[in-house]
Amino acid sequence: MFEDVALVDALSFSAILSTIALFLCGVEICQRIRRKGGTEGTDAAPFLLTFISCCFWTQYGVLKADRTIISINFIGVVIEAAYLFYYYRMTRNRRRLNRILLFELVLFLVMYGYTTSDRYELNDRIDHLGFVCMLMNIASLGAPLLALGGVIRNKSSESLPFPLCVGNMVVSSQWLLYGVLVDDVYIKIPNGIGVAMSMVQLSFFVIYPATKRATDKQLLL
Repeated sequence: MFEDVALVDALSFSAILSTIALFLCGVEICQRIRRKGGTEGTDAAPFLLTFISCCFWTQYGVLKADRTIISINFIGVVIEAAYLFYYYRMTRNRRRLNRILLFELVLFLVMYGYTTSDRYELNDRIDHLGFVCMLMNIASLGAPLLALGGVIRNKSSESLPFPLCVGNMVVSSQWLLYGVLVDDVYIKIPNGIGVAMSMVQLSFFVIYPATKRATDKQLLL
């Protein structure tokens, strides 16, 4: 029993550190915005989706009294809020962003009102919120797959961010194992899917090496 607790504690600490490192990938996006002097060509969707997802997961951790889930997702809320603040300062299209932020605020208030209401059983609140959090995780993890169409057309993986794909693989694997150890289906399912998606993404680096297109261009010259 002690060994199981020690393993869960060690894994949760490792998963928190790797997830924070993954959150910090947004710094590169902010640096790109700063170099360009604006947000043209850079969508706020990754920040917006991760922000609301972390808000929901934080409340899920509160309901389950899981300090690991609370800790990492509260950190995520703070980091993503900082990214969104910077994006908001740099964007010219604040009207659209305001609408999305207002929608997320309403979404959060509805969720918070439901999950803190004594009218519903705690287990029901946990299950319903867990299901929504699971869908958000799957959507977030599946977003990079949209770039695979361009990879296939160009026969080159240079448009895929290799460090981010590896990072997603490592983080999803750790949280999958954590979900297995604490027996939480809402952690196991999205991260199991995340591992599978990451494997698909990484396979394209073997099928279409990033250097291939560059070599073809050199031959044409």
